[in-house]
Amino acid sequence: MRSLFITILFCAYASILSAQIPDSLDNLVYKVNAGWKYLPNETYRQFTFTGKGNSFCVVTIYQARPSSGNKNVDFNSEWTERVENNFTVFTLAAPKQLKSKSGSTFQRLGAKAVDKQGNNFYVQLNVFDCNTAIQSVLVISATQKQLQQYDSSWQGLITRVKKDRIAPNPPSVSTSAATSSTGSTARSAINGSWHKSSSSPSAYTNGVLTNLAYSGYTKGEYNFNNDGTYTFQGESWSGNFNSNEYRLLDEKGTFTLSGNQLSVVPTNALYREVDRDGKLKRSEKLSLAKRTYTWKTHYYEGLNETALVLAAGKENQIDGGFSSSEAFPKSFIYSPGKKLEFRFLPYKP
Repeated sequence: MRSLFITILFCAYASILSAQIPDSLDNLVYKVNAGWKYLPNETYRQFTFTGKGNSFCVVTIYQARPSSGNKNVDFNSEWTERVENNFTVFTLAAPKQLKSKSGSTFQRLGAKAVDKQGNNFYVQLNVFDCNTAIQSVLVISATQKQLQQYDSSWQGLITRVKKDRIAPNPPSVSTSAATSSTGSTARSAINGSWHKSSSSPSAYTNGVLTNLAYSGYTKGEYNFNNDGTYTFQGESWSGNFNSNEYRLLDEKGTFTLSGNQLSVVPTNALYREVDRDGKLKRSEKLSLAKRTYTWKTHYYEGLNETALVLAAGKENQIDGGFSSSEAFPKSFIYSPGKKLEFRFLPYKP
């Protein structure tokens, strides 16, 4: 309880600071208005307004994603991941094409929803058009009528929608070039750090947001070295401050490239469960079986970055579940650069 109270105070303090200076997450520029509590996270920004009685509104801005070029495909993909993966919903309606006060276009669809604990809500997904990218805002309230009362207020949090700029000089490594490369050319394309991360949704009890600091995560990072060795570090946490369990993955080994085939051969792979102080609760050695991927790099103009796409026949303990992508099904998509911060150091046998 004390840790939750401290976290809520931190969120309130963060709201005061953020209200003074506009900030942004990718293409959406936001400013925290009076009455809204603000919770920053690595992959999203969350705002909460608590009114009289059980009245509330929770707004979550997610990171931008590349557009497929088809607005309906983009919206359906976001609806599946942001809504259907976290709630039970039923709707035959199509999203509406709307325009914000600032002139930005977006698609909107709302529906009655039931979370995994059986609580009833009304959820609304808003997907903003950012040229070559899209960016979603999920809004949750108790009922549709209640959410309508907050519509103008939550939209006032977003002050501007930036349009993506296409880089004048895209990276020299394209999808086709990387696929056909071999030897040192291919290795130079894959060497370095590649990461992916995802976040957990907020927690509710009886229709009320009960944990403002619920910000669980799962993250993982490959580091491919010039000498043909690699390491992988993974970390996840439920986000519940009452939970004293962190799940860690550490793997190292060697890798080889042959055309568009990437093979990794682990020499050590360990799963650990530790408490928040790093004290070991349980450990388990993982399989050292070779994994083979069909690999390519893909330049996302909207995000101005070249991602590493690893296609595989099935999911595994290290990479986790497949990334949500219409363009690259059954694939793990990793972003470039070492950007992740881990709570715990990697295991060193």
